[in-house]
Amino acid sequence: MGYRYTGKNLQCYINQCLKLLAKEIGISGVFSFYSARKSFAQMANEIGVPDAVIDYCLGHSDRGRGVLRYYTKIRQKQANIAIQRVIDYAIHPETYKDYVDMRMNFMMMMTT
Repeated sequence: MGYRYTGKNLQCYINQCLKLLAKEIGISGVFSFYSARKSFAQMANEIGVPDAVIDYCLGHSDRGRGVLRYYTKIRQKQANIAIQRVIDYAIHPETYKDYVDMRMNFMMMMTT
């Protein structure tokens, strides 16, 4: 019988992998499954990835999200594109600077 992952021990395994990866590429600091998910969600939001796609990438349920989410489904291809854009944003933030600044200014205008 093979090894069974639970939510908790999978997170521990991912945390160990993140720690090794950070060490290997020379990044100091504390990294965790939680911080990686939070960073992904924040960066995806900054570059305008729709909330429904972010939810899908994070494995969140569609339940309780209203009629629109019930009838519209996110496809894996949309998630793949969003993930690739977040990776590109992480590597080349200067490419997205004007868009992120404009979006942030627009969002601030909506709250006042």
